[in-house]
Amino acid sequence: MVKATSEKNSSSTILKSPQLFKPVGNVDVIANMQFIKDQLIDYSNDLVRVIETLQCDSRKAMHERVISTAQYNGWLAASMVRLPKCTKLTAYGKTALAISCKANEVDFSVELSACGPQPKYKNLTINRD
Repeated sequence: MVKATSEKNSSSTILKSPQLFKPVGNVDVIANMQFIKDQLIDYSNDLVRVIETLQCDSRKAMHERVISTAQYNGWLAASMVRLPKCTKLTAYGKTALAISCKANEVDFSVELSACGPQPKYKNLTINRD
């Protein structure tokens, strides 16, 4: 609680401003406050560095998951990174190739071959992928 004291000087009243920082022994309180502010800035900078490191590690882990998934299922890997439909990822080492296609509606017929019935469109067979 801050109290303002008044003194009578002649006929006017003069208000003394309260002392915000009381010196404690030989300790300079203002320098102590600056030290505390500096420490707070150092802690927040350290916190920012830790958050950046966590975000970087998270991106690296996501990249590794997508690459390993793309080796087995390119469609699933593409959906993991929210690529548009009809996009497939193919992994080559630590990199991936995005293959996009165009959806077409076609009527196809069935051709009997030595492997059994095969879907056929014009002169092409249709792959499941």
